[in-house]
Amino acid sequence: MGGEGLMPDQRDHLFQQYLVGRSAEAFTEIVHQYRDMVFRICFRRLAHVDDANDATQETFAVLLAKAHSLKPFNLKGFLAKAARFSSSELARRRYRRAGRERSIESADQLRSVAANIWDASEALRRRETVDRAVAQLRRTDQEVLNARYVEGLTVGEVARRLAISQAAVSQRSFRALRRLRNNVRMDC
Repeated sequence: MGGEGLMPDQRDHLFQQYLVGRSAEAFTEIVHQYRDMVFRICFRRLAHVDDANDATQETFAVLLAKAHSLKPFNLKGFLAKAARFSSSELARRRYRRAGRERSIESADQLRSVAANIWDASEALRRRETVDRAVAQLRRTDQEVLNARYVEGLTVGEVARRLAISQAAVSQRSFRALRRLRNNVRMDC
């Protein structure tokens, strides 16, 4: 255990020396004497070296903060209790933080789903607008656009299917797209 290098009255003397003269050397020696004991307590509770180091530092910070208000006490017992408390508080903060991060991830996922729904509804609205605009076109314009852009046929394949020249397919396609754009603008 930490603090075994000095007799109990010598350890108490170090603490009294710190209290009376605010001796940094005395406090450093207290930390040196009890650091391993405090770390082991923290590590048993946290099972993570970095967390145990953080809790060990917090334990000695508690001793610094409360040293002048403490009545005569067992320093080793106080540090053990403070180490258990610091470890528990650190574990609780980490657990709560992880919960908040999970909540944030869930909220991000919900926003993503909502955005996808919005995008899908917007796409559906656009599709309905285009469908209404296509329905306003002449039947020949609809046939050319369907063959070219829905079925993916080349100009030559459309010309053979409709028994017209490739130039006529290109002209009809150009004019049908222009009419379609105008119809969509009027519908919006």
